[in-house]
Order: sequence, then C-alpha cells, then structure tokens
Amino acid sequence: MKKLSKWLKENLKDNIKDTLKATIESLLQLDPPINRKTAISKQEKALRLSMQALLKNDEKLQEECTQLNIWLNVFEKEKENKRMLKVIDKNDRSVFKKARFFSSVVNVSYGTGSTSRKEMHQLVV
Repeated sequence: MKKLSKWLKENLKDNIKDTLKATIESLLQLDPPINRKTAISKQEKALRLSMQALLKNDEKLQEECTQLNIWLNVFEKEKENKRMLKVIDKNDRSVFKKARFFSSVVNVSYGTGSTSRKEMHQLVV
C-alpha cells in the first residue's frame, strides 16, 4: 500500500476543484490509502492534514497549487479563531476565584421571613 503523501503527490494536481471540500471529496472518490472503516470526517481530516504537510514541505507543489494552499491557510485561521476567547476590555476584566459562602455569614432570605404583604406594600410605595 502506498503512503498517503506519495499518493497525494500523484493525484492532487489533477483533482483541484472549486472549493476545499469539493477537492477533498473528489480525492476520496479516487480511493486513497486511508482506512475505509473510519468515519468520513476522519478520512477528510486525514486528507486535509496530509495536504497541509505536503504543501508545507514541497515548495514546487506549493507554487503549483496556490489556490489549495490559500484554502488550507484560511481553514487553519478559522479554526484558531474559534478557540480564542474575546476579551472586550483588557484593563477592567473580572477575575474569578473559587469562593464558598455559608448561610451563617450571609443573610439569605428564602421568602419565609416575618415581613407581611402589608409591610412589603408600604416599603414599595
């Protein structure tokens, strides 16, 4: 069985389509040396990662497949952006630490207090 990188070198140039997803689907139809028992998403991921590694290491192929290289770079940037948290105000951000409050320290009312409805109405008015 051929290695996936060698198989990609032979089949990649002729099968670049309009989008990255279409390119990966057309390559999957050519029966790449990937375990067919795995899920399609894992097969697509294996192809995408192999294409990234191949383009990163082979400058000649990188020049020939510029559109594919752009798609893969955009995909990586989108993936990185999903992982990052957005901090709106870096100076005044909150820092949370573990805290435990006990009812003996904090006065907590569960609605069973001695305040009647009449007294509450007078407080509101």
